[in-house]
Amino acid sequence: MSHELRTPLNAVIGYTEALSDGDLGPVNEDQKRSLQEVYRNGQNLLDLINSLLDLAKLESGKMELCLQSFTLHDLIDDISTSLKPLVAKKGLKLRVHTQEDLPHITADTVKMRQVLLNLVGNSIKFTEKDGDIDIFVEYHEDTHELIQNIFSQEKVADEIKNNPAFLIRIRDTGIGIKADDLPHIFDLFKQADSSFTRRHEGTGLGLALSKELVSLHSGLIAVTSQYNRGTEFRILLPQM
Repeated sequence: MSHELRTPLNAVIGYTEALSDGDLGPVNEDQKRSLQEVYRNGQNLLDLINSLLDLAKLESGKMELCLQSFTLHDLIDDISTSLKPLVAKKGLKLRVHTQEDLPHITADTVKMRQVLLNLVGNSIKFTEKDGDIDIFVEYHEDTHELIQNIFSQEKVADEIKNNPAFLIRIRDTGIGIKADDLPHIFDLFKQADSSFTRRHEGTGLGLALSKELVSLHSGLIAVTSQYNRGTEFRILLPQM
């Protein structure tokens, strides 16, 4: 199923890019704009398919973790570097604040990168020009108070109770989330209902997938927000 969905779509995207770049002959500006629109929508569809396949794997219990030892500082530094063009395009300020001498974490680098890219990408998407985005990373030897104060509504895995863990906070000054939407923000196909949100493309899968991937690591995720004031996502990951 994965192969049958991805292969023809990758072919469409590849040929569209080749046409747009003029590799198969000259194209005028109107044709180029149309091809770029086909390419953009093809990429969006591929992202949707990938997310749906990942969710199907998670729900069937077939998603496996490839655990590695790494530092969150290096991962987040790499992510912030890759997102610099998007940040600069909107005139945003992206700052990273990591605790000194962070120990290593054992986790799936690819999946954690996917989670953080989604969350920081959302902050970029829903923060107006000249806004701020801050990423904080802290290491905690004891998680009892954190779980009680921040993740009190969550089901807590034994791997994270009173054990060393990392707290990641992603805070922005964006449009925020209405109080009525907050309880459903991690639901499948759910997007906050606002005119600004509807102007941006999205499937409502990103946050649901992020929550599942964090849970797969025995971690916790929570959100606080004030409408028109900003949003903060918080992730607690066991050091393992």
